[in-house]
Amino acid sequence: MQRVVALMVVLCASSFARADLKSDVEQLVKTNIKAVAADKFRDFDRTVTGGRVLVLPDGKSAIDKSLVADIYGPKAKKVTHKIESLHVVADAAKKLAWFHGSIAATFVVDKKRVQLPMRISGIAADEGAPVGWKIQALMYARTMPDKELATHAGEATRASAKTSGDATLAKLVAAWFDGGSIANDRSKNVAVVVNGTSSVEIGDGAFAVKLVKAWEALKLWATSVEATVFAGGEIAFVRAELMIPVDQQAAKVVLGAILAKENNAWRWVSLNLTP
Repeated sequence: MQRVVALMVVLCASSFARADLKSDVEQLVKTNIKAVAADKFRDFDRTVTGGRVLVLPDGKSAIDKSLVADIYGPKAKKVTHKIESLHVVADAAKKLAWFHGSIAATFVVDKKRVQLPMRISGIAADEGAPVGWKIQALMYARTMPDKELATHAGEATRASAKTSGDATLAKLVAAWFDGGSIANDRSKNVAVVVNGTSSVEIGDGAFAVKLVKAWEALKLWATSVEATVFAGGEIAFVRAELMIPVDQQAAKVVLGAILAKENNAWRWVSLNLTP
């Protein structure tokens, strides 16, 4: 009986630890989202690690002017964020987590109120005391109607992707768009989360797989793939520049993929696409 009670105490303690961990990561991400809306780079910087990977709308990889200007445009003012969903998966043993969420952004441009569905995804890791949890990779994505995306199409020639970073992982993701299958490399352990460029294209599980198979049918191709691994090679973020065929032309989009190790094989858990 004492052993059973002891086991129950250990299990309960473990459950509470996982709950606290997930809550900590959620709060970290919410603080980052709040800092972006307030255009406070110092607060934003406190939530991310120094060597972070950053992907912004239009594929930018760094803050050039300000958070608001680089994410919403130079004329955007009075930004507010409402978090509609935030999916967090944390691993206490490996001290890492990944997240994927949806944000309703409202702001003003030339005295006109604009509402824009946004997406956020990334990786966080516990850097130990006194630093604690920090975001290692972060992506903010905007949405765009398909008709508008088509207007950004131009002349493009299909070619092999240029790869950088972790060679094995970059090659794996590049192969998805060169005769391979994105769907086949999804996680077998967790419900994957995916969003496309349209405001209605976001979901997990079966919906996510259906959306990815629709991408495969479009015959997208990659022009560049950069892979960065974290937490001793247990999780990774891959940035890929893709081309979506539009009639005889193609429109550029950027994919942010989060992959985790499962039985020594890389499996993606989150795909975030931004125009």
